[in-house]
Amino acid sequence: MSRIRTGALALLTLPLLPAFPVLAQTTQVAETAALDEIIVTGTRRTDRTIAESLAPIDVISADALAETGKPGLNEKLNSLLPSFNLPARVGSDASLIIRPTNLRGLSGDQTLVLVNGKRWHPSAVLNILGYTTYGTPVDLDLLPEGAIERIEVLRDGASAQYGSDAIAGVINFIPNRTKTGGRVTLSGGRYYKGDGTTGQVSANLGFSDDEGGFLSVDAEVRYHERSNRAQQNRGQLYPLLDANNNPVSTTVARYDAALLPPGLKFDPREATADRRSILNYGDPQSRSQSFLYNGEKPLGETVKVYSFGSYAHREARGWFNFRSPNSVNNIPAIYPNGFTPIIEIISDDTQLVAGAKGEGLLGFDWDISTAYGRNEAAYYVRNSLNASLGPTSQRDFYDGRLIFDQVTNNAELTRALDTGLFASPLTLTLGAEYRWEKYAIEAGELNSYILGSYRPTSGPNAGAQPSGGSQVFSGFRPSEAGSLDRDSVSLYADLEGDITKEWQLGLAGRWEKYSDFGDTLNGKLSSRYAFSDKLALRGTVSTGFRAPALAQSLYASSSTIFRSNNGVLSPLDIKALPVDSPAARALGAQPLDPEKSVSLSAGLVVTPLDKLNITIDAYQVKIDDRIVSTGTLAGSVVSNIFAANGIDPTIAGGSYYTNAVDTRTRGLDLVADYPFDLGNGQTLRTGVAFNLNRTKVTGLKDTPAALKAAGLVLFDRQKQSYLTEATPRNKLILSANYKWEGFGASLRVTRFGRVWQRDASNPALDDSVDPRWITDLTLSQRITDNLSLELGANNLFDIYPDRRQAANIPVNGFGGYNQLSPWGISGGYYYSRLTYSF
Repeated sequence: MSRIRTGALALLTLPLLPAFPVLAQTTQVAETAALDEIIVTGTRRTDRTIAESLAPIDVISADALAETGKPGLNEKLNSLLPSFNLPARVGSDASLIIRPTNLRGLSGDQTLVLVNGKRWHPSAVLNILGYTTYGTPVDLDLLPEGAIERIEVLRDGASAQYGSDAIAGVINFIPNRTKTGGRVTLSGGRYYKGDGTTGQVSANLGFSDDEGGFLSVDAEVRYHERSNRAQQNRGQLYPLLDANNNPVSTTVARYDAALLPPGLKFDPREATADRRSILNYGDPQSRSQSFLYNGEKPLGETVKVYSFGSYAHREARGWFNFRSPNSVNNIPAIYPNGFTPIIEIISDDTQLVAGAKGEGLLGFDWDISTAYGRNEAAYYVRNSLNASLGPTSQRDFYDGRLIFDQVTNNAELTRALDTGLFASPLTLTLGAEYRWEKYAIEAGELNSYILGSYRPTSGPNAGAQPSGGSQVFSGFRPSEAGSLDRDSVSLYADLEGDITKEWQLGLAGRWEKYSDFGDTLNGKLSSRYAFSDKLALRGTVSTGFRAPALAQSLYASSSTIFRSNNGVLSPLDIKALPVDSPAARALGAQPLDPEKSVSLSAGLVVTPLDKLNITIDAYQVKIDDRIVSTGTLAGSVVSNIFAANGIDPTIAGGSYYTNAVDTRTRGLDLVADYPFDLGNGQTLRTGVAFNLNRTKVTGLKDTPAALKAAGLVLFDRQKQSYLTEATPRNKLILSANYKWEGFGASLRVTRFGRVWQRDASNPALDDSVDPRWITDLTLSQRITDNLSLELGANNLFDIYPDRRQAANIPVNGFGGYNQLSPWGISGGYYYSRLTYSF
């Protein structure tokens, strides 16, 4: 193993482009994709176009990305792709900072991410409470958005072609290949309400030499201030007072004089408290710097060496639930007015890829590469305390670190086979891949997790035991720290060609063996038949798999969640339990198995009029043994189970990962576009994109008998709804792009279908977000040949999602808008962008 990793790092140090001339003319960014544009995703032919693709694929240009005006690649994809969804981020642990995404209604970790066709490493952060994603997807917002020349999105199962994680599809980011010149872009914006201020500076430079080598370099700096859409806190913040102004332990449901018991009164501070800003329900604050390079150098006539990679650093902060002054988990001597704890996650992300490719190896073109990826996430808790340490507690804590490492070595051979039997030579690809992965948890400092002996001796909480560890997120304990690693070997083959002039066929197969759960064999059959130049039928059938993320087996943490009881939120200290821990096994946990899928798709490619392009694709994805997190298992029966098995009695409850559910997802994609030539240099490009999607639970793992007898459910109806109803049932995007000389206008109107958030047990408390139309507008003007200005607004008419029904809005007030809103909860956003090219 060590030799392989050392070799990978050695290859990454290949000398790549020794000298370059000075900068020259500007390199133009890609225009909107045309059907005759060559694609590189989902096929290993070098001449396959969008129109000829055997499976549905979207190609997004750099222009289209820029015109959205959205910060970050996640937001941009959500604006442009009807099959891509991005729930709002409003809280819930690290999911506030690492956005869970969905393609075709499936989890973000079921979509494989490539850069330049090479597998990209996932995040180290596990979305424990991420609603629609339960694993460790790639953190797309760590890639500099200005570094992307185009994005190819394969909306089809592709495990047989690319391996694990490609159940929903593949997103391939193609970096800039700028050879001369460059650009600098300044942009900024804010929400209509005056918060969420964003500033961004990005730059691209290109270099080249006389032999055809190039080096394209991109850098980006971004800042985003937090936003807050919390409701007024209606709760009792301070202890009630008796006639002598002494605090008492009595509490009332909310700040309302009609509820006061006889002889008691509210603390005068209740009347002047800022009852909104003590909470946070919106975007986190973040600062990031990212860098990406892409280069290539010919060595003689037939060989090229290449390398590309990225580095990103981000500091993100999320504000969480207010701790009232009279809480047992507050020390009034430290925070006399209560406190709002902050989770800060500092991420460092690196990926380096290097390789060589050439021609003429026994008639094959060849490509060998090695890649090293690493993501680190260090956890800090700010403005908090460990109440069990009493008045001597510190306020800031280091809570530990998550680390993910990945090394991927790949060798691939491709050649044309001219058998004379078919309309064109067949393209044969043979490949082998070795991948090594490691996941590690490092413990936090002692005071971040220790349970001290302090108990208050006076006041309303006299004698009560406070929680141990830093409030909001307890540090990783030494018993929770550790590491897991595994490796996998795969062999794959791909055969594709034109059987007749009208009929194209593709076959792919992949065998993969993992050191921790065995081997798997998957295949894919793709076909396309052109009845004429104006009508073609295409379809695929494939099997797929997703290996359990190492984090899903190892991850352990302690945190405080809040449960609503009659509208009042109460804290509960719970654990994320590793699958093989004694506590998880006592609650019925078993070793994880890979997810397995069968995908079907059938579609039409229609050109009824010249330049009018329409694609319609129906699909079905059946997944067995989906890996999800259980609901929070807590209560007296859980405490009794822990006690009977000699497990730490301070654990109030927990959750763990399990292969709990089988699902079936069915849907339809429609994409159409038509360009108009309006004369006098005026053009108008119009588009329609639509996704219809529905996921159904077809099988559910039984709840262990001891839990079932106590009324607990392993995977409750709320958790099920996150898989089936938390993304829009349908999404429609209507777009128009007008250009005339140096002026441009881009209008995009998106209709998001209904989403539901079910209560864990009570249907009367179910909530939904009604369908809405969201309008985005961008105006641009070329000021000089080198300078352009854009002004725009996203959510132009300041549309907000429905407020949750009153029974579901806690007295604490933080949950006024439904966090599953597919367009967010922050309202309208306006921005400007200035670009200078040279």
